[in-house]
Amino acid sequence: MMTKYIFRAGFLVCIIFFSFIVPGCGDITGQLNEVIILTEHDTTSQQYDDLTSVTNITESLLYNGAEEITTGFNLLQFDAEPGAIFSPDPIQNPEILFITEGTALIDADDKKVTAGEHDAVYLPENTTRVIKNIDNKTLSFFSIIQSGTIGNIPPLQNQNNLTKEIDSVQTITMNSEKTVNPLYFGDKNSNTSYEFYRLFHPSEKPYNMSFDLGTASLSHGYTIPDHYIDDSFQLFHFLSGFGSITVGCTKHDVKNGDIVYVAPGALMNITADSPVHMMVLTYPFYLPENEHQMSGACDTRIT
Repeated sequence: MMTKYIFRAGFLVCIIFFSFIVPGCGDITGQLNEVIILTEHDTTSQQYDDLTSVTNITESLLYNGAEEITTGFNLLQFDAEPGAIFSPDPIQNPEILFITEGTALIDADDKKVTAGEHDAVYLPENTTRVIKNIDNKTLSFFSIIQSGTIGNIPPLQNQNNLTKEIDSVQTITMNSEKTVNPLYFGDKNSNTSYEFYRLFHPSEKPYNMSFDLGTASLSHGYTIPDHYIDDSFQLFHFLSGFGSITVGCTKHDVKNGDIVYVAPGALMNITADSPVHMMVLTYPFYLPENEHQMSGACDTRIT
């Protein structure tokens, strides 16, 4: 049993190491793109053990030309069958787990939390964690790991109680749409309003991370209007619903299960053809002053 644990821990470290150091196992042949859409047919999973498979999303994005994904950022997707138990894996860098399906019991340095669908769990650096699928269906989740430290973080509006030089959170923390207050953006009168839950952002609490993570909900027929974000790429994972995303002048259909990468400075909008629920990741983390509205523009890149 110990040999099996050592193999699985080593396998995970190998996946993360090669994501940090090299783009993928093969040559990068994709073009540099403003938008990349990964469907379930566009990625290849590897067997983690008898009950679990893992998909390296970072590798797939880099292969397809996601030029702004830097060394040190790693996004993995795990699918674990009922009864699966992840070995005690030591994680040297901070990690966030986002549950997309099922229920997980997460034991991190003797503190346990039960995380369900759309819960997000922050694990500080140098954590040894065990993950168990305690449901009778598949457990699916994202693991987001980065190397490096946060450095100086400017506080968000109304968060001035934090200093720029801060000590990072050193305990496991779970957030969800039930534990954080929603933020409302846009205008209902013009069908451009949407709801956003900021689950983890290093300016709100001293999480040792350079990205932020949240969820967004968009009603049927509503649109997140044309905008772009300086210096940060965004990743959207469609948890439910379908619609379209327009980047520059090109419209793309998107649906439940798709992962969408939008490059920094790329003008975009999202329209819901049914109620849409998304996981949203911004790297580096979102700052309001870096977001700009530009209605009616058709440039693919703002420079």
